[in-house]
Amino acid sequence: MALNALYDKAFDRHLISFDGDFRLVLSPKVKAKTEDAMVQEYFLRYEGETLDMPDRFFPDVQALKKHREIMLHNYTSSIWSDSK
Repeated sequence: MALNALYDKAFDRHLISFDGDFRLVLSPKVKAKTEDAMVQEYFLRYEGETLDMPDRFFPDVQALKKHREIMLHNYTSSIWSDSK
């Protein structure tokens, strides 16, 4: 997928992903920062928006599903490790 530098880095860090309909999904870590102006401007306002699809070489739905699962797993793992 071709994403701009900000979203590419957020995607690589599992802070954002896309659902099966290619809508932007935010990690709970991002959603927890609702008071942050940058998060509001660049992430919260676009949650649920559909990715502009390329003319060819569509994103792999199964790879995106795995990416979302890792994003959520990383969050739930960090909750348990933070509570120790």
